[in-house]
Parts: sequence; C-alpha cells; structure tokens
Amino acid sequence: MHNTITECEVEQEILLVFIDKLKCNKDILQTENYQKPLTWEPFYFSVIDMAYLFFEVEKQFSIKIPEQFLHEYGFSTIEQIINTVNNLVSDNLSNIE
Repeated sequence: MHNTITECEVEQEILLVFIDKLKCNKDILQTENYQKPLTWEPFYFSVIDMAYLFFEVEKQFSIKIPEQFLHEYGFSTIEQIINTVNNLVSDNLSNIE
C-alpha cells in the first residue's frame, strides 16, 4: 500500500476485496447497504466468509486488526470495516511521522 491513503481510497480498496476475493455482486455494494450486517440480507456471509474477509483486509492494507475491534463489532458492516481500517491506517501513519 501507499505511504498515504485517503478515506476514499480505503473505501475503494475494501470494495475491491468484496468484489475480487469474495465475488460479491456490485449491485449490493451500494452505500444504502453499508450499515447492514454482513451476515444478514442482502449479503448473507457465513463465518468462513467473514474470516476470509478479515484476513484479506489485513493483507490488503498491511495492518493487524486488534481484537478490540471485533468485540466492538468493528467488522460487522461495510461502514464499520471502512472506519476500522481508516482508524488503523491513520494511526500507523501518525506513528511513522
């Protein structure tokens, strides 16, 4: 990944993970679905899908998602994943500077 990444770029990269790795239909990746749980309609992700998504996001952004984000449902919706990654990426950049 780049040294600096915008919030918009984070969102786009996450959507690419959904499309490329999880073969998600682009039609359900609309902003009106960003707050819907990934295990419910319209996504219906399994536990295996969620684990795969988790590891692919970590790999894509070269980050380690702390356990606390899972306890706080930080990985249950597209919006939460975007927020979590944005927080971690910005924390990593501020630690580098």
